[in-house]
Amino acid sequence: MRTTSLHFVVLHHTNIELPHFDLLFETIPGSDLTTFRVSDWPIDEGTHATRLRDHRRLYLTYSGPIPGQRGHVSRVQQSNCLIELSPSQIVVNLGRSVLRFEQEKDDAWWVRADHQA
Repeated sequence: MRTTSLHFVVLHHTNIELPHFDLLFETIPGSDLTTFRVSDWPIDEGTHATRLRDHRRLYLTYSGPIPGQRGHVSRVQQSNCLIELSPSQIVVNLGRSVLRFEQEKDDAWWVRADHQA
């Protein structure tokens, strides 16, 4: 597991046909943000996630309208994390919880959260 602390943010994407949450995080310091779309946050059990194209780093701190009438985003959670990567799995350690992303097919993933007391 990477020992360098990385950035993690959850954005609520609204004012669009299907509101959702975007989970964005660095995989190495200064990288573009690996991005997944989920329908609900927080994740209590497992849920489907869609891998999106990597996003620019400005989304670590941005809240507001998305240009081109593509809705509005607001920050729901922001923290540091540790990342563990393999070709079909990503583990995001947030301290009190761990998100485990497992690839099902192409951009379709399953994510579950393990919460610690």
